[in-house]
Amino acid sequence: MKKLILIFSISCLCSQFIIAQNDNYLSRDSLLQDLIFLYEKALEIHPDPFMNISHDLFKQKKDSICNIINNKETIGSFYFKVSSLLATLKDGHTSVIMPKFESSRNLRYGNRIFPLEVEMNNNKIYSTYDYFNKDVISGEIISINNILADSIIGKILSAFPYDKYPDINYNTIEKNFFMFLNELYGADSIYQIGYKDIPDKYTTWGLSYEKLLKLDKYSVIPEHYKFCINESKDYAYLKFDNFYPNEKIYKFIDSTFNMLDKKYIDTLCIDIRGNAGGSSDIIVKILSNLTNKEFKIYDSIQVKISKYTKDLYKKKDKSFYLQISNENEGNIVSIIPHFISFKNSNVYSGKLIVITDKRTYSSAATFAHLVKTMNLGEVLNETGGCNTYFGDYAINTLPYTKLKFSIASKKFFEWKP
Repeated sequence: MKKLILIFSISCLCSQFIIAQNDNYLSRDSLLQDLIFLYEKALEIHPDPFMNISHDLFKQKKDSICNIINNKETIGSFYFKVSSLLATLKDGHTSVIMPKFESSRNLRYGNRIFPLEVEMNNNKIYSTYDYFNKDVISGEIISINNILADSIIGKILSAFPYDKYPDINYNTIEKNFFMFLNELYGADSIYQIGYKDIPDKYTTWGLSYEKLLKLDKYSVIPEHYKFCINESKDYAYLKFDNFYPNEKIYKFIDSTFNMLDKKYIDTLCIDIRGNAGGSSDIIVKILSNLTNKEFKIYDSIQVKISKYTKDLYKKKDKSFYLQISNENEGNIVSIIPHFISFKNSNVYSGKLIVITDKRTYSSAATFAHLVKTMNLGEVLNETGGCNTYFGDYAINTLPYTKLKFSIASKKFFEWKP
């Protein structure tokens, strides 16, 4: 069963600890060894790396990155090159993890960080708030300091994997947009923003890095689950920002459905917009309160046998390890999961509505798929998920740059009744 090793703090793909990278230059030889290490690990671990790209093109991508690595580079500049290698696999879960960079050079010279909060939609950037001027400023951004927005987004997205829609990466990009700008183009004291259909550019001052991180969006830990009932007590709203497994979410689900059982709510709306997934165990937990029907999360699961995958599952999933322990390295093994059933006398029996969007991904998209195919309720909008996808990754580290990366170890085939 798909589980998530919970390293990320922002999204399915979030950030490492801050690296003061501008003064840390690495040699070309060291960077090439990291690149080759990453390339070989992808071939060793990934169950189907060439579902979306040929082996030849993957190798050509590796060779092209070799040709553009300089004699010495910062970790930041290398990140944007090496991350594009795994991004070509377009599996949504295999990536070099974006580091949070603290640019010591820029801070030393008094430069500032981009101060606007942004949202993304259809590969366009929209500003929503100016933290320096403390003002709402909305509209589509077409340039920042005379750099076209399309160019900025193209460079950022080249570092991210996605299989169906790029929207699954928008949460991470929005949260860390100022860091991408800083690493790609450097920080500035003044920012001139070009807006679509507005002739004059908007000018604002940058914020210090320290001040930006003290803002509520960075210093306050958000609540990732929400439940409320309307005044007439016939409609309940349940929101999950993610499906990360922890004690808090299990207690939240239990208390929520206990309350639903007592209140006799006519309609339950489960909102998983922007939910990039987490663990299939959360799917099972929610479905156990919605149905007594027999079901499976996945029709089958494929894994490529390697020393890495055996060591991984020996530590994290003993039952799965026993199914693959005697297999030869290099083999692709298909595991058929068992059916799951519950005898819950208090399953919710009212009308169920599930709201999704293109940022609904991985196990969250699978939950929506099961609600729809099992006829448990109505699913609104299209998810960003696919019927076949990858996941169940652990975090690895490149030997020289210490950049962290994840490679999917399983290929999931969704079950359909």
